[in-house]
Amino acid sequence: PLHPMDILNTLHPTPAVGGEPFNTASQDIQALEPFDRNLYAGALGWLSDRLEAEFVVGIRSGIFDGYKARLYAGAGVV
Repeated sequence: PLHPMDILNTLHPTPAVGGEPFNTASQDIQALEPFDRNLYAGALGWLSDRLEAEFVVGIRSGIFDGYKARLYAGAGVV
């Protein structure tokens, strides 16, 4: 009887994109990456009025501005 958003909130960000332990890793990511992640590594998906849901981790995305595009791609590093 869990709400899908509660599950999403518990699982996101995954260790593949948020690091482990999360608090230490997220501070390191902010210090080392020269850009804001925006859509990269965000949860993308849908939620119905019957609380059906499906979400994925967006490690490949892009932001388009006229004729310019900024593309993001990533891979889990183990």
